[in-house]
Amino acid sequence: PDAFAALSYDTSKILVKAIEKAKHVYLYGVAYSHLLCKYLQYEGDLFQKDMLVLDENESTIELKEDDLLLVIGIEEDALSKQSSRYLRKLLRSQGRKLLISTQMIDQKMLNYFHETLLLPIDHLEMKERRIMFHCLIDMMMSRYHECA
Repeated sequence: PDAFAALSYDTSKILVKAIEKAKHVYLYGVAYSHLLCKYLQYEGDLFQKDMLVLDENESTIELKEDDLLLVIGIEEDALSKQSSRYLRKLLRSQGRKLLISTQMIDQKMLNYFHETLLLPIDHLEMKERRIMFHCLIDMMMSRYHECA
């Protein structure tokens, strides 16, 4: 219940507005977070924007100033100093960067992001985290309809 309180109207609105403003939206996540990116890509059709889910083989992508990189990470070490070279390269490039994650993130990695939504769900099992993130994406979509 307290994790749902973290999904404030303002936070969802920030994410929706960032997606609306971006020329291109790139989604990045590893392991199950990658599947959540695919889910957001599917649901993101409502935005009528191209949303591309990146993986390690997409090394040719260069973010431009008006692009958005949305990183999703629910695994404990999703964003650590040991993160992939590809992700670190993306984070150093141009464009706006947003993060949706749990609070288990390396502080240096957090500095790369313009906005972060850190859900206080450290105490939840992985299955519960997955459900929370599905709910967050669904809330974003419903907020989009309200903001449109």
